Amino acid sequence: MNSKLIICILCFCLYIGYTRGCFNPEEALKNKHDIPRKVITKFPKTKIYDIKNRNRIIEEVDLFKFFYIYPQEKDGYYPIGKETSQNKPDGWISKSKVVEWDNREAICLEYVENAEENQLVSFYSNTRDLLADKNSIFKEELFITPNFSNIIMELSTDTRRKFNQLDFINNELSEKLFKNQLKDFFGNDFNKYWARIIDISTRTAKSYSCQILYTRDSIPMPALDKYVYNDKTYYKVAFLKKDENSNKGFYEGWLKIPENRAYSVKVYTKRLEIEKELNKLNQLYITLGEEVTKNDDPSKSLRHNIHYIKRLLGILTGEDIESQKDMSLYEILLGLPKASKAEELIIRDKEEKCKKIENAIKKLKELNNNLLETGSSGGWIDYEHTLNFNTLND
Repeated sequence: MNSKLIICILCFCLYIGYTRGCFNPEEALKNKHDIPRKVITKFPKTKIYDIKNRNRIIEEVDLFKFFYIYPQEKDGYYPIGKETSQNKPDGWISKSKVVEWDNREAICLEYVENAEENQLVSFYSNTRDLLADKNSIFKEELFITPNFSNIIMELSTDTRRKFNQLDFINNELSEKLFKNQLKDFFGNDFNKYWARIIDISTRTAKSYSCQILYTRDSIPMPALDKYVYNDKTYYKVAFLKKDENSNKGFYEGWLKIPENRAYSVKVYTKRLEIEKELNKLNQLYITLGEEVTKNDDPSKSLRHNIHYIKRLLGILTGEDIESQKDMSLYEILLGLPKASKAEELIIRDKEEKCKKIENAIKKLKELNNNLLETGSSGGWIDYEHTLNFNTLND
């Protein structure tokens, strides 16, 4: 074959590849479950670089912000985008600064006020230690919102003045750090006040609470892996751990939640998906309402049928039955088994439609609440809702 022709064909193929997405991809990559591949940032101020120039920083993002992965990773960098379908990736991100999150699930814990030690969760590096309940890599801490009202008047004027200037007076601290700071301040008098302060202070375990607002930038604990044993499901999660200087660190570990501590699985969904379901339910609600009110009186349809039955009997008998004002015939016909059964069916059908309306209203309220929690492009819904709405495929 002519060498010039080969070069022309090659150039044409390269051009087609470029324009159709080989070098300028239009869709994010998907995993074997047909879910777009995502990465979560592991550090504060993680740098995103210009897609055309990896030496130029275009943005810095915080922990747990996620992006979709696009094709053509290169030299330890992912091309990433904020949406699954766009003309090109937004930029490059270092593979060492992220961890892949290949599903849509995240775990959050029930907010617990005045929590006890036995309500704290533990994290393990592997499933063997998890099941044996030993060698945990981290255990959730209790946090204290201090209340000094029952001791403050006992302090001398000078001590009270110094006390009111302390940084931790109005701040929430881990119980361990709070205790150490009080020891430093009270010295030998610490034991005199500690039990009384704790007694009226609020102790919380809320590091990964469901109370926070769920947006794509605020993820409680992304579920990186799942393990089922003896009909119980365990999750490997990404989580944040604060040190004594309040610096946040990124960790991965298998989560063990005590039975007296509730949790929920949240699933990220696009706002458009929720709005689509909302519109479907609105239409269902309208349709059901119209059907229920259309035959408000179940006997109306029977009376309509009786009109034709009277006319038929009049033709058969030659009598003017239809114009008779005596309603005994109508009453007799209503008493027939089939007529009575028909009335029952109409009433039952109406009751069933009313129940469907009630369920539709309930779901509408739930979806409206979900919409309030979403950001501009997506948010979190309860996992059980995904069993009814197909939100796991994107």
